[in-house]
Amino acid sequence: MNTIEMQSAPALLDHDAALNNSELAIIAQSATGEQDLAAHSTKTASSTPKKGQQNQFKSYEDWKAYIRKSFIEGSGIAPEIFDACVEFHQDIECGLGGDVETPIHDALGWEYKRFRHQANEPLYAAFLLNEDKSVWQVVVSIWDIEKQRPYKYFAPKGDGNRAFLPPLPIGIRQLIAQKSGLDVPMFGNFWQWVKESVNEVGATEGGKKTLSALSIGHIMIGLYGCECGAPGRPPALNPDLAAFVGPGSTLVIAFDQDEKLTAVKAVTRGIRKLKLVLQNLGAYLAIVEWSPKDGKGLDDLIVNKGEEAFDDAYNKAIAYMESQFAVSKDSSTDKRPTADIISREIAEEFRDRLAYNNEARQWMHYEIKLPGVWSGETEEAIEMIVYQIITARGIEGYSTHSYITNIVKFLRSQLFVREWNERSPKELMPFFNGVLEIATGKFLPHSPGYRLTWQLPRSHDPKATDWSHIDAFLTHLAEGNRQLKDLLICYCNAVLKGRSDLQKFLHLIGLGGTGKGTFSRLIVNLIGKENVHSTTLDDWCSNRFEGANAHRKRLVLFADEDRQTGKLGRFLSLTGEDPIRAEEKGRKAFHYQYDGMVLVLSNLAIFMGDAASRVKRRVISFPCNNAVDPIKRRNLDKEFEPELAAFTNYVLSLSDDHVTAVIKGLQEIPECTLEFWENRTRVDSIAAWLNQCVIADPMAKTAIGNDRFEGEDGSTVTTLFGSYNRYCHRAGSKPKNHNNFSPDLLEMCRSVLGWSVEKESTKTGKFIRGLRLRVAGIDDLIPTHDYTLAQNLNKGDGTGDGTGDGSEPILHKGFTDGDGTLISQLEKQVELVFEPESQIDNSLLEENSLTPQPVENDLVINKSGLGFEPSPSVKASPNNGFEPSPQPSPQPSPSVTTRQPVKGDRVRLLSGGEVYLISWVSCGSDKVLLVSALTGQPLTAPSPLRSGAAAGGLNLIDVSELEFLDT
Repeated sequence: MNTIEMQSAPALLDHDAALNNSELAIIAQSATGEQDLAAHSTKTASSTPKKGQQNQFKSYEDWKAYIRKSFIEGSGIAPEIFDACVEFHQDIECGLGGDVETPIHDALGWEYKRFRHQANEPLYAAFLLNEDKSVWQVVVSIWDIEKQRPYKYFAPKGDGNRAFLPPLPIGIRQLIAQKSGLDVPMFGNFWQWVKESVNEVGATEGGKKTLSALSIGHIMIGLYGCECGAPGRPPALNPDLAAFVGPGSTLVIAFDQDEKLTAVKAVTRGIRKLKLVLQNLGAYLAIVEWSPKDGKGLDDLIVNKGEEAFDDAYNKAIAYMESQFAVSKDSSTDKRPTADIISREIAEEFRDRLAYNNEARQWMHYEIKLPGVWSGETEEAIEMIVYQIITARGIEGYSTHSYITNIVKFLRSQLFVREWNERSPKELMPFFNGVLEIATGKFLPHSPGYRLTWQLPRSHDPKATDWSHIDAFLTHLAEGNRQLKDLLICYCNAVLKGRSDLQKFLHLIGLGGTGKGTFSRLIVNLIGKENVHSTTLDDWCSNRFEGANAHRKRLVLFADEDRQTGKLGRFLSLTGEDPIRAEEKGRKAFHYQYDGMVLVLSNLAIFMGDAASRVKRRVISFPCNNAVDPIKRRNLDKEFEPELAAFTNYVLSLSDDHVTAVIKGLQEIPECTLEFWENRTRVDSIAAWLNQCVIADPMAKTAIGNDRFEGEDGSTVTTLFGSYNRYCHRAGSKPKNHNNFSPDLLEMCRSVLGWSVEKESTKTGKFIRGLRLRVAGIDDLIPTHDYTLAQNLNKGDGTGDGTGDGSEPILHKGFTDGDGTLISQLEKQVELVFEPESQIDNSLLEENSLTPQPVENDLVINKSGLGFEPSPSVKASPNNGFEPSPQPSPQPSPSVTTRQPVKGDRVRLLSGGEVYLISWVSCGSDKVLLVSALTGQPLTAPSPLRSGAAAGGLNLIDVSELEFLDT
């Protein structure tokens, strides 16, 4: 720790016990320099915080100010490079989508324990970032007992011995250009330019020293410690460092000038290892030295003596090295062609067979594995190819391997492909024997210009037509339902054509032996095993290297998943055409947009709580309930294999419009709607309560409430929150808290059920208009939502025209009058929800209008673009709907009573005999608005009993058309 750090460390004297002046002097004297992270004491993410190591900073802002001052003033680091490569984080942060994130724990691989007897102390951190945005090192606000300072250094777990290659802003690049005389690019990848164009680079230990040297114009690479340049026995050059060092190049090291014997031995050992590996490589080593009195680290030297002092020490090291390794200009008699010349010759010969894919940072080789397909190659593989080429040409005697690596570097520039514009499977479908042009049906030969990186694992056979075994299996899986079967076939089309634009994934739910695994294997064999990435939701959402495995894949399979309650942001990016970060160890990360499909399998519902709400717009829940007798089960893969060509032909014959309509739910499938709702009620307590205890009523207004113990004293529950908690208590479910209840309830009603509900605030409390609690004995004839959806399975002709998915408010259904008891009971209830005003305002007219409202629908969208369109009225009959009351309805009075109408009057339409309540009276008392006495539904739509009613709005009824039942 620098002296300035010791003076400004917050709460230093308050840690455990106060330190006396002599102790502080000893600490300050031993901490005048700072070694960021020595090789022998490198802390990784496995070094989890220990008990008693507390955060000494009063606030996040204090931490940021302290680190900034320590770097800029304490180590002479330019503010612009500090801002470019240092990123601050807290242990808990809120992401853009509202997700709670733990960036420090995620970066270091720590487990964040949320529930303890004592609250977690806040943690602050400063991330040192590489140019590729990867984290090189993390400074955490944990008290370092050993070094008596309020922070510790940690390295990300599993990254290995990496070098620090920070991003450089334009100002720093200009300084480097002035000091080195090199033509430094002001934009783009700085360190890639150094690899390709610079013959002399520096290396030091620690992030601060690296940034300090860069701030004064020296190209400096950071290492974790003095022995990290060539670790191991026997020593091997650090892989990151090796990319900058080759035959004839110079490495300038500026390690700490320690005076402790153990530290001196470590530095000497590190230099000796570096010298050995560089000599074997044909490179040179220059050692920068200065007096320890001027500062331990190079940043201390720059702060104490100025940048000129380090410049002098650096130049002396170069001069001494050159004097030791002076070589006569006439000593070279090498007659072999130079690397640039031979690379041009190779590039011309292999231009259609080799290419460097800039997007994926990878070499590509045409037809090395499959005909017509570009496959990825490693750097080592390309070097092997170059070696074989130059050996065949009789070129030898180049003594070092750098000759080959230099040829490869030149080749990269000459075969560089900035954008890998692969032809979409919507345009060309690659087969083993050629490519099928989707638009015209023409079968074309392979060509490297298509840039294809995959193909179907079979030849195209246009004459193949028999896929009877596959057809029988799909019929079984769909339980004979043509719509469900069509959905499965359309999904196969989406997988083949890469219909990521649909932003949907298929979720097969059912117990073992129902065909889920067989269908997944059918899909895998259809698209090809090499084109599928199989993973788990846990790995995909938590492993930062998992994203690279799905690059260029056509299907990502999540087989046999368990319940999920954690973060799903990365999974939603996979299904939502969002950029996905791909990172491989030792390679620069890149982003890509996944253009394939996703398949999830599970025995039960897996998306819990908030996760269920987040995936609702993307998921297609497919029920797998048709189990096969264990005795009759067999492996169908062999039976399917000879039919895959014919099945492929049929699947590709489907039109894109039809596939879009089916996958996006423009044609409703009641089975999927019911499966989704049943799964939602299993994992969401609000959905389960809504299903059992709530009725949609456009005229109702019910208090939300805030008493979770309401009704426990025997009183009647009248609020939504009280009813919800009572239901959860009886059902053994864990209720949500009051703050989340009403937002989640509104979201459920609007987005999932398509109910028109609004939250209102008055002087007396908060209410939700459009919902009322189910009343036993009164609402017994009104079915629950899941029952209505189940009834829809037997309705209609199976064409899925979008009418009647069962998601409309239950009050839209018609019922018989019965014996009149129900009418009188409902009459009292309706009076409770009417507004007290005698006239109805325009806002209420608009609110009661049944004009469909746009909603976000997770599965079913009707043809008009709206979700969950209401069903037509259900007629009571012995075979459909509900049984009529055994007691006949009273006969209408033979005489018609007419008088001046009053709001709340019970009336009967003369044209049909339906019973209504008056909800509004015109100023002249000659026109009224009516609502059903049974359900509270406004009279809006035409009906068989009143065919003249106009659809789409509230209908004004003339008083002369009414019979008043209340005298």
